[in-house]
Amino acid sequence: MQIFFSKLSLLDRYLVHRFIPPLIFSVSVFTIFGELIGITFEQIKFVVVSSISLKVAFYVHLFKLPAFVSLGLPLALLMAGLIAFGDLSLKNEITAFRAFGISIIRLYTPILIISLLLSLIMFIFHELVVPPANLKAATLLEREWNVDRSGLAKYNKKDIIYVKYSSNHDELDLNFLFFARQFKDQKMHGVTLIKYKDNHFSEIILSKYATWDESIQSWKMQFGHQYILNLDGYYDKINPFEELPISLTEKLLDYVGDHRDHREMNILELYDRLDLIKQSGSVRHVRQLKLSIQERSALPFSCLIFAFLGSSMGIALRGAGKVNNFGLATVSIFAYYALQFLSQSLAMVGAIPVFFGVWTSNLLGLLFGC
Repeated sequence: MQIFFSKLSLLDRYLVHRFIPPLIFSVSVFTIFGELIGITFEQIKFVVVSSISLKVAFYVHLFKLPAFVSLGLPLALLMAGLIAFGDLSLKNEITAFRAFGISIIRLYTPILIISLLLSLIMFIFHELVVPPANLKAATLLEREWNVDRSGLAKYNKKDIIYVKYSSNHDELDLNFLFFARQFKDQKMHGVTLIKYKDNHFSEIILSKYATWDESIQSWKMQFGHQYILNLDGYYDKINPFEELPISLTEKLLDYVGDHRDHREMNILELYDRLDLIKQSGSVRHVRQLKLSIQERSALPFSCLIFAFLGSSMGIALRGAGKVNNFGLATVSIFAYYALQFLSQSLAMVGAIPVFFGVWTSNLLGLLFGC
């Protein structure tokens, strides 16, 4: 680190030294503030009302902390830019720099480079540390409460639709259409399977249950009827059965059996889940996943946006004081997240593309900073 600073120009070192202390202060403030609201009060309620042990509460607190650090960093960059450049402007140092022919963009350069590096670090941190930590925190609480996640209504999917296509030169041919009323207790309930061959119905299977058999790597239909159709679409044969192995994709089990929340998966796992969800035909779930994927890029990039915005506001307001800076930062953050909520809600209902639903707040923040 010392070698890195020695290679910087005197101006860059001066600006970095003016920026780093308020950045450290702001990271501490926003992390503690978010921690108090999002974790500490919740843990106190768990200990008092739900009677979980202090040890479990401590570890849950520890595992949830990385998520709040990653959320607090962009806000800290906004605050640090306001304080550092506001102070420079108040003491007429900005005017002095410009008198010597140093442009505003040149003054921004070291701060934006630091913000860019923090964006990259945050992206890696948010992908490698935050999801497993969130999963561990949730698992600890579920274990303490004797809750089986697979038994929760949230994860017992209903009205399951899964479609598989096979490639035929440049076209996609429908392979099968799978429908189940519900997935519960590791069983598909109320199963209807329609198989296609050469774009014609070839087989219909109605089954009370369907379970995945790991030993034979196939699904077992239980208690149902198998209807074989001829090329004209009429029943050719009807076979009742108590158990019927059917060779279907294991991805169907991945689709219904993965009980992780979006916050508990990294971006590659989200893309894998998206590939599965696309087969289900659920437009809402597809949009939710696309929003989550876009957020993984937009949140680190907001570090750069907030640093630029805070520095610009600090120069424009000529140092409004730490209290006023904190109030201004709070208003800016509220406006940013209110706009983000509105744009993402519009994206969820299909009024605007998912990309604009996530990135609108960042783009407007960049425009306002300019």
